[in-house]
Amino acid sequence: MKWIRGPWWDGFWMVSGLPIGLVLLALPPAALLVFFTLAVLLETGHSFSPIVLALSHRGFRRLMLARPRKYIALPGIVFSAALAVGAATSLGWTSYVPGPHRMFRITDLTNPFPILFWIYWVWNIYHFGMQNFGVLSLYKRARRRGAVERYLDMALCLGVTAFGMGVLPAISGSFKVALVCVGLFSVGHWLAAIGLCSAVSRHSWLFIAAVLSLGAVGFTWMIPTSGGNLIKVIPVVICARMGLGFVHFLYDRWLWRMRDPEVRATIGRALIRAT
Repeated sequence: MKWIRGPWWDGFWMVSGLPIGLVLLALPPAALLVFFTLAVLLETGHSFSPIVLALSHRGFRRLMLARPRKYIALPGIVFSAALAVGAATSLGWTSYVPGPHRMFRITDLTNPFPILFWIYWVWNIYHFGMQNFGVLSLYKRARRRGAVERYLDMALCLGVTAFGMGVLPAISGSFKVALVCVGLFSVGHWLAAIGLCSAVSRHSWLFIAAVLSLGAVGFTWMIPTSGGNLIKVIPVVICARMGLGFVHFLYDRWLWRMRDPEVRATIGRALIRAT
């Protein structure tokens, strides 16, 4: 195994999820409140990280400007569509009825809000799993892998992620299990996303400060508590957040798709220098 940047950097940005999850078990409520407050900055900040990197990286920005339909128009359309669903729902133009858990209940096509939510949720788990696969591939970069091994690695990462994020917390009903899963999967994902983007950025600490500052926007839709972050179910606000998430998914895929020769010539070169 080769480190990405070294044991200390990797230990913090890439493999600290499980230790953080275990530490959370021992924290008192006041400390958990602080953690979940910081989690808002990390969760929202990591969503901005590939977007900020794409715009600030000179080589990739030239690629974006050369192909504006893909890199500028498509994300704009996706975000606008999600925002339109939220606006229509908030204005009462759909059949959505506010109430507990209504955001999760799919009814019919006249109620697009929960449909959008479940598209986001499934895509989000896939996105987490593929990031885990990408990180695993970085650690295996010194060896040649055949197609079978790659697909097995991908299936393992997707399966473990789906189980740990969706199934295990639900079937256990345990707050302690949920805390460990938050650390292992969520915090680990956020840190890896910000860390890798900062490694490619020319000004890593400025990049980190910028995305964490943007992460403060997350307090618009989340309320930190010692038992987790509560979501303000305001359809237009939630849909704006999901729209940001969709754009994040797109840019994250585009930035790290190293099979694309244009990506290898821009982000790939910077990543190789960083690693």
